[in-house]
Amino acid sequence: MTTGSGSVKGDVLLLVGTRKGGFILSSDKSLRTWALAGPDGAGSEVFHFVYDPRNGGRVVAAVNQMIWGPEIQFSDDLGGAWTSGQRQPRFSGDSGQIVDRLWHIEPGEESEPGVMYVGVQPAALFRSDDSGDTWSGVKGLSTHPTRDQWQPGLGGLCLHSMVIDPRDTNRFWVGMSAVGVFGTSDGGENWQPMNQGVRADFLPDPFPEFGHCFHKLLSPKSQPDVLYQQNHCGVFPSDSAG
Repeated sequence: MTTGSGSVKGDVLLLVGTRKGGFILSSDKSLRTWALAGPDGAGSEVFHFVYDPRNGGRVVAAVNQMIWGPEIQFSDDLGGAWTSGQRQPRFSGDSGQIVDRLWHIEPGEESEPGVMYVGVQPAALFRSDDSGDTWSGVKGLSTHPTRDQWQPGLGGLCLHSMVIDPRDTNRFWVGMSAVGVFGTSDGGENWQPMNQGVRADFLPDPFPEFGHCFHKLLSPKSQPDVLYQQNHCGVFPSDSAG
């Protein structure tokens, strides 16, 4: 393994976000040797670091800086140079809320080349239609009737997971701590809790509609109706899209 901030080469990329910046590991298909480039954003916390294959390929980082605050940053040359958008994810002035952290970046599908989502703390979802240059809040989630009952987990009240249905971009799911999984089938206008059968042994009601200390939500691209969520009480699969 080599270290440093040199060029990234190889067929396989592994993007790693840390409290000391972002690192890109690269290898050929044998995976026998790796080169390490970075840190990018040294001294900043990179909560999520992803590769967006659309439009020629772009690396996107959710950077949380102690001085300058949270910021989405982009690199079109695998970390050689970085830029940030014109308007970062921020709540409207009359909401009384402040974006404390950026937690999760989710590029849209090939059929929507400019669409990108980011999950933030306190738990909310923002959408960009211009490849991350400007952002607007998904109000259907931010104003959900249950929102005033959402409680933070140890890491805060955060939206840290997201899955988009590759067959229907209006259909997606988010995971929030300590809330649970919510889903939409109309592009974010309306949301439903999707936690039936998930245990929360630490609560008086062990099967609440929401209020789960939830850690991760994933789905295989080949089986978009299959979801897996992991929380304090175990790993829970669903073969019915939640």
